[in-house]
Amino acid sequence: MSEQLGHNQPPNMIGTTVETTAAVSAFLCENPVVETEEQAREAKVFLDRGRLCVADLETERSGLTKPLNERLNQINSRYRGPKELLQKVVDELRNRLDRYIKAEETRRNEIARQAKEAAERAELSAREAERAEHDAMERAAVGELGIDVAERAASADAAFTEYQKAEKQAALAERETHVKIGGGFRRALGLRDREVLTVPDPFKAIDHLWPNADIEAAIVKAARAYKKKHGKYPEGIWIIRKRGI
Repeated sequence: MSEQLGHNQPPNMIGTTVETTAAVSAFLCENPVVETEEQAREAKVFLDRGRLCVADLETERSGLTKPLNERLNQINSRYRGPKELLQKVVDELRNRLDRYIKAEETRRNEIARQAKEAAERAELSAREAERAEHDAMERAAVGELGIDVAERAASADAAFTEYQKAEKQAALAERETHVKIGGGFRRALGLRDREVLTVPDPFKAIDHLWPNADIEAAIVKAARAYKKKHGKYPEGIWIIRKRGI
């Protein structure tokens, strides 16, 4: 009789599951410890009832979701091909723009470097002209003849003007090193720094992260795949035999 429990396939297994849960819970409350064969036999009835109910619940759920999943797979299959093809050409276009922006930034960085060096040279020339102007004024002040103070002052002013001009050009070139491509339908396109994680030393990383259920599950899954391919588990995997029902 116990094997037939739960196989009547009622219209709604959720209600049956709630009832079964309550019944099993009540048995657990009344029997905190299984100590006799009679208790064990009664416990097996509830265990079988619970297991069959879980199976029937899953069967009902699967029956309801299977048509939906099949329809979902059909829809996904229909869209997958066009999407993947479009993604490939979009990725290629993105890669070309990425290469262009990087090359353009390199070119503009070189322009900015040259502009900065030109500004530095212009500054040196302006400082030198300023020193020459002060020197001429000092020499003229002590009565030295043939000193054209006005000419030296004009030269110093011209050199300082050139320095200011070069400095502005250097600042402008520096600001323009960041390439941005406008237009289109979204925000301007430019290079951005992204955080990319690599694992050069997995043993050290695992040592800091362990214990970690996700990592352990991934290692176990990989170990089973390794055994399927090589016929044995890799080193570092222990097999523990556990007895139980």
